[in-house]
Amino acid sequence: MGGEIRRYEYVRYMFSNESEEILGILTGALDLVGVPRRNAIAVSRKERVEALDRFVGGKS
Repeated sequence: MGGEIRRYEYVRYMFSNESEEILGILTGALDLVGVPRRNAIAVSRKERVEALDRFVGGKS
């Protein structure tokens, strides 16, 4: 890296909600389409965004 500034421009999905039920639905759907996640729901890797785009359609 050496102090080099890198800029990335790509589509990503960010989701937040207080409802445990809605979060469960979302995380269950991500599991079904094979998109790994952790405790925060953010999908930003190119191949994972593409997987979501194939399932839900592209963002506009």
